[in-house]
Amino acid sequence: VSAIPFALLFLGFAWNFYRSPLPNFSRLELRTYIMAGAMALSLGGLAFTNMWDLPTYAILLLGVVALKAYPVYQGRIMPILGAMAQFPMIVIALAFILFMPYYVSFASSVEGIGAVETTTRYPHMFIVWGAPMALVGPFIVASFWQTVVGPDWRRMTLYSLIIGFLPFAAWMVVRLQSVEIADGPVGRLIHILPMALLIVMGVYSAITVAKQRESSGKAFALLLATLGLLLIMGPELLFVDDFFGPPSERMNTIFKLYYQAWLLLAAASGFAIYYWRSGRDSLTGWRRSLSTLWAVGAIALIIGALYYPAAASTSKAGTFTDATLNGLNFLKRSSSAEYDAIQFVRAEIDRDGAILEAVGEWFDSGLISRSTGVPTIFNWPGHQIQWRGSDDSFGGREQDVARIYETTDPLEARNLLAKYDVDYVYVGPRERSKHGEDGLAKFPDFMDSVFSQDNVEIYRVRQ
Repeated sequence: VSAIPFALLFLGFAWNFYRSPLPNFSRLELRTYIMAGAMALSLGGLAFTNMWDLPTYAILLLGVVALKAYPVYQGRIMPILGAMAQFPMIVIALAFILFMPYYVSFASSVEGIGAVETTTRYPHMFIVWGAPMALVGPFIVASFWQTVVGPDWRRMTLYSLIIGFLPFAAWMVVRLQSVEIADGPVGRLIHILPMALLIVMGVYSAITVAKQRESSGKAFALLLATLGLLLIMGPELLFVDDFFGPPSERMNTIFKLYYQAWLLLAAASGFAIYYWRSGRDSLTGWRRSLSTLWAVGAIALIIGALYYPAAASTSKAGTFTDATLNGLNFLKRSSSAEYDAIQFVRAEIDRDGAILEAVGEWFDSGLISRSTGVPTIFNWPGHQIQWRGSDDSFGGREQDVARIYETTDPLEARNLLAKYDVDYVYVGPRERSKHGEDGLAKFPDFMDSVFSQDNVEIYRVRQ
């Protein structure tokens, strides 16, 4: 979510670049170098914030250059590739250089690319993408309908088909390396065919509009819509293989790429609405009726989608009684002992101290540390490995935490606490539920109870 403003900034740079002449580094033009530096800083910042954004917006930049170069070089592939190898590659390389300290220590959990076994059902895809597709889908089809067959239609068709079906070809290759994919090529092709055809029409239409050099906004919107559709179709074929295992192996791929697709389709949808409104007055007969039908369907889906924020707010917040910005207010009602323990830790334990609590994931795991700012040994292991790329820096910590709570040997527990320079131990409902009661009786042997209320105890190492 935090990457969205930076993504919008890069979209603005890409739009500005598309409206500018193709850069020529053989001439010392200050504008070219300023643009390259600004786009590199923006792209590098995107990668620093969310590495998944780097390939997507690098591809967007390559697509912008390809669209600009196509009419200049009459569609010849080698000069177009040459143009794509100049400015975009300089921007991408500079994006890495500007953030080199980050990449030097960067560790990724990616192990490769896998072939998707279970795809998204059409009703579920409609629930997620119905509203934006109702806007960009007819926009792409209408734009394609207005194209004419020119002298280079074969070349344009070939380029469009390659882009539209390249992910499927990649799936076929990756699928050969897996014996677990039950879905055959024909079934998978039928599944992605509507999306692939929209992508083909989008690419063809974008090239056609770019050749005319009349509506740069339309060509750019078609490019955004096409890339957004590729990001939706891609997870139906391939997934980035990371530490998420079955049945959630493509969860992270969908989560990351859908965010980007939402942003790109939202930007394209704005132009699609303008396109519909500006052309509607000139339509007559069945074309005008079809335009009205498009508008009615899109408005209905958008209104339906707008129901969710209101319904979600009501269901989560109720009638907004006792409304507050205090995120711990719920705890005061559900577990006053834990709430009071948090207030004690905030008041009595220095930030350079440390407190032990049970390890878990999501919900109330790490509640004491995250609510007070006082460090703990370890928590949220799934997120730790996701962000760090490996467990090299924290391997064994979860086991040590469990051992401290569960061992009945006070000396062993004390040595492990000293290993991590921890002075305080928290014992609450999560600790009792996860580690049992047997090992808790040892803490008074070498620690003092500094907080006790109901089923919550806080111990401090005796000096």
